[in-house]
Amino acid sequence: MPWFTIFDVTAAGRAGCSDPNVCWMRECMWVGEDKGSYTPGRGYTSYYAKPKPVCMRRHTQGCPYPLPEPDPENARCCYAPTYKGRGKQMTCETCGAKAPRVATKILNKLPRLPGVPCRHENQKDTMVMGWRECPDCRGFWADRTGVKPHEVPTHSLEDMLDQFRQRLARVRGS
Repeated sequence: MPWFTIFDVTAAGRAGCSDPNVCWMRECMWVGEDKGSYTPGRGYTSYYAKPKPVCMRRHTQGCPYPLPEPDPENARCCYAPTYKGRGKQMTCETCGAKAPRVATKILNKLPRLPGVPCRHENQKDTMVMGWRECPDCRGFWADRTGVKPHEVPTHSLEDMLDQFRQRLARVRGS
């Protein structure tokens, strides 16, 4: 199954979205794939050989009226978009996302948000229940089941060990 991006939809032209020049910045953009002819109650009656990228909002319900104002924040790939390189497609050095050159000029001007370069792909549970650890950046998070890529750590190793000592003291005291 191909994974399309907002830029695949806008590259498809007017069939993919209403205005390819600005739709990638609108909050109503919902990336999906058009697999073929769909009939409610019957399902797909025919399939395309290769699915086409479309804005599913436009495909299923039509574009909203009035159209939301374009805002580059809706197309942000990560906390610090840094697109560099040559060619029509450029890659973000921070997260690896791809975007066309025209869009990268706008995305590179976005303000930097709090974040860390680590994607926390190796995050795991710690010995203290409810705490998560990323061994790559040595970050810790309390009361979490998962950590988003580039999320700033909320605690240090010392904080986690203090919590462990408190819990151990409660167990010994009872």
